[in-house]
Amino acid sequence: MYLKHIFRSACSRVRCLRAAAKHGNLHLTVTRNHRNNMMINEIATFARQVQLLHYDLSTWSNGVEAGLTTMKAMLDSPLPIPYDHTENGVAAFDPEPHAVGHSVETNNFISAIGVMKNKLEEECLGPLGRWMEAVASIQERNLTCHKLGLDVDQQALVLCKADEKLARCQQTAPEEPGLTPEAALEAALINKQTEEDKLVRLEQRFTEMEADVFNHIVDVMHDAQVVREYAASGLVIMQGAVHTSLSSFDLNAKPDPYNLPPQAMPDIKVPAMAPVKIPMADMRSAGLYTFREKLCTHQADPLAAASEGGAEYLPTPPEVAKSSTGGASTSAPPRKMHAEDHVSLKLHVDTIQVPDEPTPKAA
Repeated sequence: MYLKHIFRSACSRVRCLRAAAKHGNLHLTVTRNHRNNMMINEIATFARQVQLLHYDLSTWSNGVEAGLTTMKAMLDSPLPIPYDHTENGVAAFDPEPHAVGHSVETNNFISAIGVMKNKLEEECLGPLGRWMEAVASIQERNLTCHKLGLDVDQQALVLCKADEKLARCQQTAPEEPGLTPEAALEAALINKQTEEDKLVRLEQRFTEMEADVFNHIVDVMHDAQVVREYAASGLVIMQGAVHTSLSSFDLNAKPDPYNLPPQAMPDIKVPAMAPVKIPMADMRSAGLYTFREKLCTHQADPLAAASEGGAEYLPTPPEVAKSSTGGASTSAPPRKMHAEDHVSLKLHVDTIQVPDEPTPKAA
């Protein structure tokens, strides 16, 4: 529809320019409505943003309503009932129902939703919707003004033809048979005056409508300045609904006693460890004292030294060194005992079984 009127305007402009060039009428011009058209384009661009804001505020309010409704249903739900083994089988440990929101006034959620919806419609969504309706109305009025401008251009062409006919009647014989030159001239003059009156009335109507559309566009642009307040009002209203719902919680109230069965402790049996037996020959070959030799020949306690973190240099007894070298008495260098040796000895002090030393036979 709008493209059709644009095409008509272009055709009217071409016809007016051709008639002005043909008859030398420099006053025959195309009716202009450029300032309104330019402002309408600006308003349409801004109105699309307002429309998105209106849609998002509506969506947010629906989201807040759905969230509070879901939260109310959750808070009114009972806690799960615990079960445990009894003498008669599995039974409820605490059969009494316990609500999750026992100290929450969930009825305030419904009232907060109602207040939010009403205030949002009155103070935010309603004004934004009326502003967009005003924009749509002014666009329709501007389109009507554009059509009226086309009618003015068309009437200007009709007047141009009537003026041309009057000029022919003044110069030549009348075209209609049976008319005197005076009658034909008078008829052409009356026709020109009639067309002039029509053109004047159309121009006046167009001028008034163009000014009226311009004023309405300015008013709509002036009202667009308060869209910021409408957006802030929507956020405050939704925040108020959430704050009212939050104030329904009594966080200082003691929780509802919820009896749960004790933690199950499984009976785990650890098998006993068998004692470890280390042959004495292996201990001697490693250069370590037997427990009996340590207690008899060494005055210091190697286990205590190991527990204190010190490293003891324990000399190998001569008889042990002699037996380990096949009878030759050699002095072996002292060996450094590490902490792990003492710890291993200390761990097995109660479990190592030391065999008795064989008594040497008399020569």
